[in-house]
Amino acid sequence: MPRLTPGQYPAARHAMGLRPHMVCQAAGGIMKGNWVIGTGSAAILCYGTALARTPHMDPSGTEVPHTLQAALAAAYLTNPVLRQERANLRATDEQVSQALGGWRPTITGTASMSYYSGVTRMAPTAGESGYARQYDTPGYSGGVSIAQPIYTGGKTTATTHKARHAVMAERARLIVAEQLVFTDVVNAYINVVEDEQILSIDINNEQVYAAQLRATELRAHGGEITHTDVAQAQGALANARAVRQLAEGTLQADRATYRQVVGTDAPDNLTPPQPLVLPLHTEQETMAMAVQNNPQVVAALFDEASKKDAVGVAFAALMPTISAQAAYMHGINQDEGRSLANNKYAVVSASLPLYQGGGEYAAVRMARQQAAEAAQAVDVQRRTAVQLAAASWQRMQANRAAIDSNREAVTADATALHGMQRQAIVGTTTTLAVLQQQETLLQAQIALVRSAGNLVQSTYQATAAIGRLTAHDLNLDVPLYDERAYYRAVHDRLWGISDYATSQPGR
Repeated sequence: MPRLTPGQYPAARHAMGLRPHMVCQAAGGIMKGNWVIGTGSAAILCYGTALARTPHMDPSGTEVPHTLQAALAAAYLTNPVLRQERANLRATDEQVSQALGGWRPTITGTASMSYYSGVTRMAPTAGESGYARQYDTPGYSGGVSIAQPIYTGGKTTATTHKARHAVMAERARLIVAEQLVFTDVVNAYINVVEDEQILSIDINNEQVYAAQLRATELRAHGGEITHTDVAQAQGALANARAVRQLAEGTLQADRATYRQVVGTDAPDNLTPPQPLVLPLHTEQETMAMAVQNNPQVVAALFDEASKKDAVGVAFAALMPTISAQAAYMHGINQDEGRSLANNKYAVVSASLPLYQGGGEYAAVRMARQQAAEAAQAVDVQRRTAVQLAAASWQRMQANRAAIDSNREAVTADATALHGMQRQAIVGTTTTLAVLQQQETLLQAQIALVRSAGNLVQSTYQATAAIGRLTAHDLNLDVPLYDERAYYRAVHDRLWGISDYATSQPGR
């Protein structure tokens, strides 16, 4: 198997201990199992971890399956990108079986049938008379030959190692594909939840502006304010209506994206997701884990090993080869008359290439440069992994701080709006000032929703950076695809063209 040490492939899937954690806070209270921005002045936020195993319940007491984990599980089994990559891995598994075939003999059977028909004429000679003889002779022959490579210049060994490293690289790329699909699912899920919450805010905001317009019209009718105030309220309501209509369109667009990545329509009662709590406590720990465990880095390491083995494959063209052949042939009536032939032979041959035009040397040089390129690709992936880990960690910390600030802003803006509404009644502030404060509260509520969603996304991004955004590590309630099953089924198979390991989930 691969000559890399186990430490170079830490993505061998052991649980990282991602632990449940849920904290739900609201302006002025506690709310369980929900993440919404309430209508009016109360802003509610719930954050914790999506790994909590407590089922979400509806009012009737039955479990609601509309969770992020359920969406991830559905995508894990049905997403065509994942299925495509799994098929690609199975095809790569066959490279090992092909390489092992270089150790085995080649057995060939031959059979032929012939028919000879003609006339043999003998001219008269001195003392002998000539004659003519017609013949019709069928012929049959059959045989078997065996060729066994003894030494191929190290080509078979190098090809086998190259194939095994290619398989390990492809397994890492399967994890890459799984994480990319899961990232798309998380983003689509959060976008739908955000859109629903923002649409709810916009609907409430439109209702508030409608009530404000009615109150303004009554006051204008009584002569307390002018028609300018009414026009301002009408403009604010029209703008709120346009914002609500745009929010409805955005929700439908994000529902289409959800359908694409998950494979089903998003239900109306998606359970708001919670942030993951990583088993790492500092940015430095996250970056160190990413360097070791990011699947892109792991794939690059095995690609480098495979390219180094390709040098050995190319170098084998310069080496001598030794092979053995044996054959047996049985023939009947191959000549005129009736004859019987039984031929056997065995030979051991060796060949040493002296000069083959120089192309074989170029192939070795090219393979070495490709190995050097692969080594640089490892450094590229390591730097990328460190950048992703650091960026996601910083976004995670920034979003946590933003949630607290936005919650304070919502509370303060709601208090200010309430006071300005009372001031407007007694005429100490203008209608425009009240409308502007209502818009300020709206933006603060939306910012709180987005910062909550951004926090969830950043925790999943950090989890992907360290190579743990997988069905196994997220403990999804779904049968796992065994990436080794097909490999084991075909590794030592001597013949057969059937598909194998077909009972695997997600095929």
